Amino acid sequence: MEKTQTPFDEHVFICTGKACRSHLELDGDGKPLCRAHLKKALLEKGVINGVRVGTSGCLGLCDVAPNIMRMPTNQLYCRVMKSDWDAIAEGIAAQAQGGGTQG
Repeated sequence: MEKTQTPFDEHVFICTGKACRSHLELDGDGKPLCRAHLKKALLEKGVINGVRVGTSGCLGLCDVAPNIMRMPTNQLYCRVMKSDWDAIAEGIAAQAQGGGTQG
């Protein structure tokens, strides 16, 4: 086994557990639309290279679904709606650009 550092400064996990999936808008392949939206927004802001946007299994927070978690900031977004996606991208970009906010 080899142990190394991740090449990303931040990881964004979109929960795709059963409760979250029931609230998420999905594309034709069953992938969360918010993932593509966040990736596009971060690309436009020039910070996508340092951020990995992916999905996860259940985060265990079904009562407040859908959820997005940021690591290593330990920021958790609960009850995320489409109207929240841009604010989440802004917070990620600000942190990546040294703004210090966890938005």
